[in-house]
Amino acid sequence: MSFEVELRGAESATGGIDGPVELRVLRAPRGMRWTQLESANPQLSNRFRFDWETSPGDSGTHLFRIRGTSPTGIERLYETTLHVIEAKELVLTALGGDTQRATLALFSYQTDSQTQHTSLHRSTTIHLGQGIGQLAEARGYQYVTVPISGTVAVIDPLQGELLRNIPVKGEPYAITAQGDYIWVFDGRTPQLTVIDSRLKVYRRSVVTGLSSYIIAAMGIQTPEGQRLAVLSADQELWILNPEAFISNQPSRAVLQRFSLISQLPRLDESQHTSLPIGGGLLLGDSDTLIAYTPRIMAAFRLSELNINDLAPRWIMKSAASLNMLTIHHGELWAATSLGLRRFDWPADGSGTSFDLPPEEGVILELSQLTALVSYPSLLMGERALITASKRQLSHVSSQTLRSLLTTTDANPKALYISERSSR
Repeated sequence: MSFEVELRGAESATGGIDGPVELRVLRAPRGMRWTQLESANPQLSNRFRFDWETSPGDSGTHLFRIRGTSPTGIERLYETTLHVIEAKELVLTALGGDTQRATLALFSYQTDSQTQHTSLHRSTTIHLGQGIGQLAEARGYQYVTVPISGTVAVIDPLQGELLRNIPVKGEPYAITAQGDYIWVFDGRTPQLTVIDSRLKVYRRSVVTGLSSYIIAAMGIQTPEGQRLAVLSADQELWILNPEAFISNQPSRAVLQRFSLISQLPRLDESQHTSLPIGGGLLLGDSDTLIAYTPRIMAAFRLSELNINDLAPRWIMKSAASLNMLTIHHGELWAATSLGLRRFDWPADGSGTSFDLPPEEGVILELSQLTALVSYPSLLMGERALITASKRQLSHVSSQTLRSLLTTTDANPKALYISERSSR
């Protein structure tokens, strides 16, 4: 939104111009900026340009008030209401519950434009079935795996409705979107199910050579085309060619493998099997894929995933068990069994040539956290993280660590932020 305001000096009693008129902005929406424009005769006319880029939560009415003051002290007030009829709105999805009753809760952010106070409103809670899985977004829908029920739930987050349950053989767990398909990996076997845009099962296949199962999946784009990055329960990163599955040639699908567990000190077989199963995948930037397990983080260049000898960009070991990892303003933040931690971004080559001790990170909060995600905009003027504990969702300033928003929720295990247009 952009507009200009002109302040004109009035004729004085002596026949001159009572100018230039000074501008004072008394009330304006948060984030609005204004600059003075050049004028051929500033004493007669001063012009100002106002610019405002709306952000999530700005839909609604906003008071705008200015005052002009002449050199002789004459004041004039101008007030109007700005109406934002369409803006991007953020939606928070919390996937949680328990093995008997998995739930998906949708929250919206409501901002009072007069006070700039933001509140969190629970839009709806959807009961999914048995078993907490994972979530992927594509084509405006959310797809949630429900392992024990053996289904993929299709959610319309705009309407807050469960549209369909797609039956899937086995126990669907890891899920991602890539191309025109939804890719669903079983939580006990190497089985893969492909769902098409008609919300029908298009193909079932297996990941050749996989002896365990997939715990995390992500669709990625490389210079060579679309790929699937998956993390196995054996803590191996696999790079798969999705086209091989679509063309029913699964033996050609596996392109690369890298063992993250091999970066830990040598353990005997009993210690290997007792390691906690968990981990995930996330994109660091346009050319970085990060795979993490409870004790290891490793970064890979997307542009180098076609190289036969797959080598990480950097490796970092964590002293605390990682439940979830996110990137927030260029830093690595982790929800761990010992609280919230922040890690500096490692230099390229770090940890790849010699054994480094585990990183403690900066310990910021000591309560056990199950999940976290970066809030993509300013919240009440501050950068914020959303963290989850057993019964609570918290919005915390990453600058001051003060609590900005809290609400209760039943055992949230995963958090997702998405955008939708509001009118």
